[in-house]
Amino acid sequence: MDAERATYLKSVEGAFLALRGRGFMLSPRDVGLVDGWRTSGVPHRVVVGALDEAAKRFRARRPPGVPLPSSLAYFQSQIEEAIALWRERTLAWEHPGEAAPAGGSEPVAVDLRQRALAAVEAAGKGAESEGVREALRKAWRALARPDGETEIWSLTAEVDRQMVDDAWAALDGASREALDAEVEAVVSAPGGPMSEAARDELRQRERARRVRAVAGLPDLVEVLCDVEL
Repeated sequence: MDAERATYLKSVEGAFLALRGRGFMLSPRDVGLVDGWRTSGVPHRVVVGALDEAAKRFRARRPPGVPLPSSLAYFQSQIEEAIALWRERTLAWEHPGEAAPAGGSEPVAVDLRQRALAAVEAAGKGAESEGVREALRKAWRALARPDGETEIWSLTAEVDRQMVDDAWAALDGASREALDAEVEAVVSAPGGPMSEAARDELRQRERARRVRAVAGLPDLVEVLCDVEL
C-alpha cells in the first residue's frame, strides 16, 4: 500500500472507529468506498467531516447508548451528498458560472514538499513560545533535508507526529494537565462501550487536536491532502 493511500485510509478509518468506540479496521467493502473517494480527488477532511455529521444525526434520532452501525457503507449516501456539495462550492469559488464535472477533476501536480515547508514557516511566524518555535524549526529542517529514500507522504506523516510531540513537551505542566483533563473528559463521555484500542485512538486524536490549537501547529498531512484538489 502506498503511503498516500495508507495515510488517507488511516484518517477515515481512525475517525470512524473513534466515533463507534469499537472495532479495529474497516471491512473490505468500506475500504473500497474510501479508495473511491480518494481516487476521485476528495480530501479526507471532507469525508471525515461528513461522517461526523452523519453520526450526530444518527445518535440524535435514537436512544442514548445505541451504537453506530458497524459498516461505513451505512452512511455512504450522506457522505456522498456532502461530497457533491463540496464539489459545487469548490467549483463556484474557483470557476464561477461553470457546472461541476460528474467524475471530479484531475489532481493538480504541485510540489508537496514546498507546500508543507510553507505551512511550517507560516506557523513559525505566529508562534509565541520559543519551545513551539523550536518544534517548528525542527520540523522544517526534517522536511527540507534532502532524502531520496523516504517517500514524501511517509516523511511528512512522521515529521507531523514528531512536531506535535515536541510542541506538547514544550508546554508547561499546568497546560499539559489542563489539556489531558479535557481529553479524558471526551474519552470517558457516555456513548456506548469502547474498546481499549478505540479509546487510545480517540485519546491520541483529541490530544493532537488540542495541541495544534494551543500551539498554532498546521496539520501537515492535511496540507498535502488539500493540495491535491
